Amino acid sequence: MSSQLEIGSLLPEILGFHPQRLLDDLINAANEPIYQCTDHVLNFMSAWAKERAENISKEEQEDLAREIEEGLVAFQTLLESHVDLAFDYFEVWTLRNIFFIPPELQVTVPHQRGLDLNQDPSREAELFKEIGELREQLRNKRRLNRLLKSALPISNAQLARARARSDSISFLPSRPPSPSLAETLSKLTSSLPDPVPPEVESLIPPALQQQDPTKRPWEQGRTGYVQWAVSRLIQRTNGDDIDKDTEIDNAQREVFGDAEDLWNLHGSLEAEKASRPRDLELADIKSDSKKRKLE
Repeated sequence: MSSQLEIGSLLPEILGFHPQRLLDDLINAANEPIYQCTDHVLNFMSAWAKERAENISKEEQEDLAREIEEGLVAFQTLLESHVDLAFDYFEVWTLRNIFFIPPELQVTVPHQRGLDLNQDPSREAELFKEIGELREQLRNKRRLNRLLKSALPISNAQLARARARSDSISFLPSRPPSPSLAETLSKLTSSLPDPVPPEVESLIPPALQQQDPTKRPWEQGRTGYVQWAVSRLIQRTNGDDIDKDTEIDNAQREVFGDAEDLWNLHGSLEAEKASRPRDLELADIKSDSKKRKLE
């Protein structure tokens, strides 16, 4: 039984069609003339009954029409039975002689020539597993393709907005980037003079050096201003040319007064603190610390 099933599946693979379908088409083609013949006989008998209806009664006309119909049905059934019987023999003979491959005959399909069909069951399981992985990869790629297609309109909208923004600033001149720009800026930065001379920087207390660099020296509070004034006095003692008043110096002098006067004031305050009792001195220290926190 298994050999017959293999042969039945092998013939359609070789021929490209199933033999039973060919036989069905032949039987239908043989039955078509029977239907045409029955139609012509029906037309002839209808014309004959119409000519005879003038000489007979109405009841006889109905009986005649019924006899014609029953006779045509019997005639068509008789022809179909003869055709079916003949083609039954033809079908059996064809399947046993034409569309038949003997079991002892070894047949190889052309597109299967050279294939090793005797595979180990374990190898077959590995192949099926590989096929499953490939199908999963195909499903993932299809899923990714759908995601990319859904993201395409969003990307196009973002691109349109970016182009609109680019067009809004297109009036600005475009200059090619200079390859030596970074090198030029580095040289200019290194060529700048030191903000504080080394001899003066060594005299500045560490507490002042650690103050907020975003503020100017005289904005660092009372101690910062005193230290700034001391540094200016040291510069004058060393003979540096700082006599040229600037707008900042004039503004500072109007608000705080001259640096020498402030220095004298500082000395008098220190002397006054030394003569005051210990408890008052501690109170001043606490008030100074609170002011520094507020600053």
